[in-house]
Amino acid sequence: MKKKIIYLLQLMTVLTFCALTAGAAAEYRPYSEEEYTIVDNVVYELDYDKKAKEKFYKVIEFFATDEAAEAAVKVSIRSEIDGIPVREIRGITGDIEFVLAYCVDESYPNVKSISIPDSIVKIGRAAFASLDGVEKLTIPDSVTYLSDYACSGMKSLKTVILSSNITSISRDLFSQCTKLTSVKNMGKIKTISEDAFDGCISLKSFKIPSTVETIGGGAFCNTGLTSVTVPASVTDFGSDEDEGPVFRNCKKLKKVVFADRKAERLTIMYNTFENCISLEKVYLPKSVKKIEIMHCAFKNCKKLTKVYNTDNVTVIEGDAFRGCKSLTGFTVSSKVTKVGEKAFYGCTKLKKVTFENSKTVPSVGKKAFGKTAKGIKFVAKNKKTATALKKKIKATGIKKPNVGYVKYVKV
Repeated sequence: MKKKIIYLLQLMTVLTFCALTAGAAAEYRPYSEEEYTIVDNVVYELDYDKKAKEKFYKVIEFFATDEAAEAAVKVSIRSEIDGIPVREIRGITGDIEFVLAYCVDESYPNVKSISIPDSIVKIGRAAFASLDGVEKLTIPDSVTYLSDYACSGMKSLKTVILSSNITSISRDLFSQCTKLTSVKNMGKIKTISEDAFDGCISLKSFKIPSTVETIGGGAFCNTGLTSVTVPASVTDFGSDEDEGPVFRNCKKLKKVVFADRKAERLTIMYNTFENCISLEKVYLPKSVKKIEIMHCAFKNCKKLTKVYNTDNVTVIEGDAFRGCKSLTGFTVSSKVTKVGEKAFYGCTKLKKVTFENSKTVPSVGKKAFGKTAKGIKFVAKNKKTATALKKKIKATGIKKPNVGYVKYVKV
């Protein structure tokens, strides 16, 4: 009996949900003049700011009717209504799957422009995501916060002029804006959050401001960037493994420069430059005393020929340079304590690896130098370290390693 009651309750819940969904579909925009204020088809709702002790309006929908949405070519937002200011453009609530599905369903390619008044201070989550016909977006200086996904998926967006009072590029703010080429007025930005520009394949040139302190995981992955300089101000560089790699799959990226900085440590996180198949040169900072190159950091960078300033590298994790088929030589600094498994696996042109430590050699993981150039040479500092190195290289899977030391090897 108990099981039957539970089943009936579940069934009633499902039927109720279906009825509500059907009702919502039948009346998708249930906006009336009695409940809302509608001006030029834009729907406003009255609210109250307890802190400022004032009434204000917020935009809750750009179009009051389906007919208006189909016919619209622009969106004009009022700065005030009957003397009451318009302060906010409301975003979309709910979990991210719902938000993204909503934005796909609600697409307005015929809308070419949106006018945002300087009374607006906040723009909500995915607020503009459905306006995929807009090519240029100007955010007035009154705006202090752009929420996550606010401009995500705007298919036609090419140019953005930010408010000078915005200090953070929020999560997925411009993700999948495939035609975006320019973001202006970045002078006060301190944080570029996770996946902020993910999928911006037309973004070829982007100068990371010297004000930026944090770059979140996936911030520039899958973009069209050709050159990147990571400024000295950046102290947090995709530090959370779960956030995703910052520049992964930037297939046109050719050059990366890490500017000199005061920091004691720099960690190039997991998969940071993985699949950057055009990357040729990487310049590490000379001033940083401890540089860690983590798992798969440069994996499959097929055109990488040289990594500069490796003197302060302390760790080379597994698969760090796996598949870097154009790498011909590498110097393992005296500070390196570990060369991980398959660190240089598949570097088919790697002919020479020099180990700088004159007293000891680091641990070397299995197949660290598997499938490298035939007859690859390993160079130690002296006879003692050469003997130790030979044993360690042999243990990795190379049966007859060619190991010498500086006195007998031409360099």
